[in-house]
Amino acid sequence: MYRALLQSASRAPDHAAMVIEEREISFRDLKEMSSRAGAAFAEAGMRKGDRVLVLLRNGPEYAAVFFGLLAAGGVAVPLNPTNTAESVRYVAEHCRARFAVVNEQSYPHLAEWWHGAPVFLDGPARPGTLPLMEILSSGTPPSMKVDPSGNGKKDPALFLYTSGTTGTPKGVVLSRENLVANTDSILEYLRLNPSDRTLAVLPFYYSYGNSILLTHVFAGATLVIENGFAYTNKALSVMRDRSVTGFSGVPSHYAMLIGRSRFLESDWPHLRYMTCAGGPLPAAHIQRIRKALPHVRLHVMYGQTEGAARLSSLDPALVESKIGSIGRGIPGVELRVVGKDGHDVEPGDVGEIVARGKNIMIGYLGDPEGTADVLRDGWLHTGDLATVDDEGFIFIRGREKEIIKSGGYRIGPQQIEDVLLQHPSVQECGVVGVPDELLGEQVCAFAVFRPEADPGTAKEDLLFFLRERLPAYMVPARIVPVDVLPKTETGKVKRRQLLEIQPRT
Repeated sequence: MYRALLQSASRAPDHAAMVIEEREISFRDLKEMSSRAGAAFAEAGMRKGDRVLVLLRNGPEYAAVFFGLLAAGGVAVPLNPTNTAESVRYVAEHCRARFAVVNEQSYPHLAEWWHGAPVFLDGPARPGTLPLMEILSSGTPPSMKVDPSGNGKKDPALFLYTSGTTGTPKGVVLSRENLVANTDSILEYLRLNPSDRTLAVLPFYYSYGNSILLTHVFAGATLVIENGFAYTNKALSVMRDRSVTGFSGVPSHYAMLIGRSRFLESDWPHLRYMTCAGGPLPAAHIQRIRKALPHVRLHVMYGQTEGAARLSSLDPALVESKIGSIGRGIPGVELRVVGKDGHDVEPGDVGEIVARGKNIMIGYLGDPEGTADVLRDGWLHTGDLATVDDEGFIFIRGREKEIIKSGGYRIGPQQIEDVLLQHPSVQECGVVGVPDELLGEQVCAFAVFRPEADPGTAKEDLLFFLRERLPAYMVPARIVPVDVLPKTETGKVKRRQLLEIQPRT
């Protein structure tokens, strides 16, 4: 991966690798910063396989540290820099981190208990820390040179900790081969090239965001970094001013673009492609994007951290004719939908998605039982339930753990959510099962209504809307108006916490 950075810097040294606010970092700059970072780790005593906590926001400093530590033989362990002290300590102890690179806001999370090597600090100097910015920007060559030749393709490169919405976070161990294989596959179907300028709003510590960083460095393309996407109109101004050609986001990003801005009413002559993963993109959003931006290639994708990010993609030409599908396996990835007997299901029958390819993780760190549970006979068992049509296109029906069992029916919440989001009054929603003495569980929907909607009237209208479009057993017994839905840091609804939130008054 470090070699890919060197190659991009050799081909076009002055081409912009990253743009953030008024800063523009060339590939030559990024290569030199990464070389200094790698040398600094080596000078600090890094050994091959040492784990490095990285708590930085998106930016050239993050990229330089990431590629530098990989070149020096380290393993990156990136975390959300806003994580609590307890969660940071858990990961540090679980992965036995030896080094840490943190920003000023994150430093207090380590200061009281950290006993590893000196901390690289992106901020004002503190006793016992090393000045990251001074190291990366030094005008003098580093005293040591990084030699990546000793790194093997099977060596661990990255530990990504899952969000932990269903229990204790697991450390997904990804090798250099895993990351390169997935990056090459994504480059093939996205057709990225050096002229692309993609708005980067997804954090690099997240699997999807990490894949965006890697693909653009490999392709020699430019990342336009926007760390404040909550201010949607500001992000749109950046897209326009920087002639952005690509946008990648999760469903909540698209909900904000469509519901809180004039994105679809604006002209985007440079925009070439958009990608969505991290959850289902509602059919209504797909239809509105296609109608407003027919020239833009919309990639609906599916993946898991255990697959180094991406497992499938739906051809943009089919996003309307195969609406709701996640497509088929990307280049180099085999996908199947299997029953409990391990055989492929018939079209229309529900089974579990399993995946095989060079992108599949080594395993879960320190968890051989958990690894054996999901890696069986060479296949990753994703836990996602799906059907397949007679052309081999896959349609997700939900997670096995999220299935609602009501009166003998097995109900996937996603299908109900897709219909809810087609109603003009619904901005966001989440569906769960609630205990019921007669049926076992009943369907309960939580809805964030648009500001102009009256919750009382909208509820009645919504029930009528659902009864026309869903079988009776899938129509929610309750619709609960709420102001906000609980979400993970990557925008996924925390279904288990829905029942804890207060209804809108």
